[in-house]
Amino acid sequence: MKHRPDRRIRRTRAALQAALIDLMTEKGYDAVTVQDIIDRADVGRSTFYAHFTDKEDLLVSGIENLRPQVAGGSSASAEPFAFSVELFRHVRGQRRLYRALVGRRGGAVVLRWFTKMVSDLIREDLEKLPPRKVSEIPLDVSVQFLAGAYMSVLGWWVDSGTKHTPEEMDRMFRALATGGVIGGLSHEAG
Repeated sequence: MKHRPDRRIRRTRAALQAALIDLMTEKGYDAVTVQDIIDRADVGRSTFYAHFTDKEDLLVSGIENLRPQVAGGSSASAEPFAFSVELFRHVRGQRRLYRALVGRRGGAVVLRWFTKMVSDLIREDLEKLPPRKVSEIPLDVSVQFLAGAYMSVLGWWVDSGTKHTPEEMDRMFRALATGGVIGGLSHEAG
C-alpha cells in the first residue's frame, strides 16, 4: 500500500506550490527565487529543502500527475491524439495556473517539461499507426513538429482569451495534425 504523507507535509507542500504559482503569475517562472517562494509560503529555507531540491522540483511535483490524467483517454482510444481534448479541458479548468505555466509568463524549464510530456504522448500515438505505413519523414521530426505546434496553439489559447472551447481547439488541432503529419506518414510501403 502506498504511504500518503501526513497532513502537515501535504499542507506545507501545497503552500509552497501555491506560492510558486502566485509568484509565476506575478513575475514569471524565471524571475522567481527560492527565497521568494519561502517568503510567500511563510516557511523556513530548511523546510523548503526538506521537501524539494530546487524550484524546478517544486514545479514538477505540482504537475507530475497531469500526464496520467490527460493520457487516460489516449491509451484506451485507437484514435490519434486522444490526449488533446483532455489537456485542453484541464487547461480550461485551471486557466490561471496554465497562464503562469505555458503562457507568456512560463519559463524555459516549464515549456521544456510540457513539450516533453506532449512529445511522449504524440510519439506513443504515432507508433500505434499500422506498421505497413512508411514515410521519408523520420518519426522524431514528426513528433517534434506536432509537439511544437500543439504547445504553440495551447499557449496562444491560454494567453489570447479566445472563446474557443476545448472541444473546438482539439478539433482544429486534430484536423491540422491528421491532415498534415499523419497524411505524410501514410504512404503505402511498396
